[in-house]
Order: sequence, then C-alpha cells, then structure tokens
Amino acid sequence: MNKEKTIVFSILLLSVGILVYVGLLAARVLPLDTIYGKKLLAQREKDINVNSVGDMFSETDEDADEGRVFKIGLYDGVTRNDVDVSMDYMHRILYIDVEGVDGNYFMEHPLSGSSSNIDDMLFVERGTGAGYEITLNDIYEPVIDYSKDTLTLTLKYPRDVYDYLVVIDPGHGGSDSPGTVWGGVKEESLVLAVGMDIYAYKDELNAEGIGIYMTRTEDEYVALYDRSGFANDLGADLFISLHLNSLDGYESQTTSGVEALYSQSDDTKSSKRLAKILVNEVSDILGARNRGLVEGDDIAIVRDSKVPVALLEGGFMSNSSEFSKLQSDEYQKRMAAGVVGAIRAAREEGIGS
Repeated sequence: MNKEKTIVFSILLLSVGILVYVGLLAARVLPLDTIYGKKLLAQREKDINVNSVGDMFSETDEDADEGRVFKIGLYDGVTRNDVDVSMDYMHRILYIDVEGVDGNYFMEHPLSGSSSNIDDMLFVERGTGAGYEITLNDIYEPVIDYSKDTLTLTLKYPRDVYDYLVVIDPGHGGSDSPGTVWGGVKEESLVLAVGMDIYAYKDELNAEGIGIYMTRTEDEYVALYDRSGFANDLGADLFISLHLNSLDGYESQTTSGVEALYSQSDDTKSSKRLAKILVNEVSDILGARNRGLVEGDDIAIVRDSKVPVALLEGGFMSNSSEFSKLQSDEYQKRMAAGVVGAIRAAREEGIGS
C-alpha cells in the first residue's frame, strides 16, 4: 500500500512539474540556454525556430529589467573582433555572427539573455562561422560593450542613443517596382546609389547625435506602407524619399531640375518647411534648376507619413543632359551631400521633435 501511495505521489509530482514547465513556457520566463541548449543545438543542421525563451538576468539596471540585454562569452580563442553584430532595422532582425566557430561553440557557451523583446529566433551555421538571427518586437539600436571575456549587447531605443532620427527612403526597388526605366537604366538603381552615398555619412552624423536609417540598402521591394510605417514607428524627425522624374513628348528634352513634394495636410507646416530646405540645398549644390515645391498628398508615402516628410525629385531622366549627370558617381555624391546639408539645416531650424 505504501508503495502504491509512493507511485501515485510521484505521478502527481511529475504532473505538477510538467504543468509548471508548460506554464513557464507560455509565460516566456525560461532562460535562453534552457530553451535552446545542447539538445536543440545538436539539430543545428536545420533552421531552428525558437519561440519560447525567457528572462535570466537579475541585474537591476533598467535595460536588464526590460529584457534588452544579451551576453556572448569570448572563449576558446574567440575575440571581440570575431563577433559581428548588425541590425536590419526595417525587418527588426538582430544578427549576431561569430567567425571561425560552429554550433559546438554555442553548445559549450550558449548566448544568454532575455526573451521579453524577442518574437522569433533562428540558430544559423554558415561556411565561416555561426550565430543567431533574432527577430525583435520593436526597432532597437544595438550598443556593444566589452568587458574581460564577455561581449554585452544592450538594445536601446534609437531615441535614447540619438537626439535626431532621420529615415532615408531610396524609392522603388525590386523587379516589380523599378520606377522609371530610361535607356535600360532604372530609377531604383540611381536613387539607391544616392541613398548609399547619404548613408556613407552615418558615422559623421552619428557623432553629431543624428541617427540615419534606410528603408532599403539593396535592390529589394519594400511596400509603400512599410516605408512610411517604418518612419512612423521609429518616431523619426525627418522622412526623406528619393526619386527621379521623367516626361514623355516634346517637353522631355527641355524640362529639367529639382523639385520636392510635401504634405499639404500637415497642419504644422513641417513637411513644407523640410521640402523647401531640401529643394534649395540639393539644387544649389548641383547647380540645377530649382523647380520649387509640389503638393504631394496624392502620393501614398507622403500622405501616410505622420512625421515631417519630403519627397525629392532629383532630376529628369528624360532630359538627355541631366540623365547623363544623374548616372555620374560625382553627381550622385553631390546630391547626397545636398541631402545631408538639408538634414543639418532642418535640425537647426527645429523641424521634428
């Protein structure tokens, strides 16, 4: 009889333990290394989707309490230079890659952190290393600190890192949205080149307290709503979209210059002020005709923007002389410098939050 009671008690205890574990999974309060420990990493040949991860830090600092800290151990010859951390801000994906290791490294030294800001996680092995792709629940800026044998990664809200936030949107992108195609040259490619020239100022602008964020950095399709939605979610001070013009017919060779579209429904007039600064700065530095401002609420990304927005039409591809300039690296860099000048001028004038 005592033996039967013992068995029954053991079964009840096991059942309670299972229920508690399932409850912890549902509540997302288990540590990362408990969830994707050795058993899961042994399956690393597959893409591992880890949804149930949880809080394991007891630090009292604000970021740890809010679940925005990860720690990577630097052991077995791995140094800080072997760890690459990057963000895809548009898709809210944090990439952590360690060069020269495979999954065995993470079995021995699992990433530690918290799940409260994680929507999804994949363990990835590549030819030269291994790491994680972590989909986050918001837009964050990764801030890295090294101490002894640990890399600490804190996810900060961009506004806590930079005083001024700017979104640059190279228009169009992807095979289904090339924009104007003139003489085999795609608008999407030209404006992306200008966008990347603007992004080349990132470190310089960051040092001034200005954060620069791109809607795309390669030839990919980005939905119109996602472009303005990204700027809105970020709470950007400025949203600048880059485009080029074209005309058909007899005026195509005689029409040239720079213009900027603004939101006429913006009661604060911030959009119009930004557009004026932008068209003046860019036309001046290019020595191009200043065509002034155009009402832009018919354009989705202008209409849907909740932050100061301006859409730059940087020239006419249909004008053979201007088209030749627009394909020049030097001309593209000057246009980018004009946009950067406009960003600084807009900040000086107090446009944005």
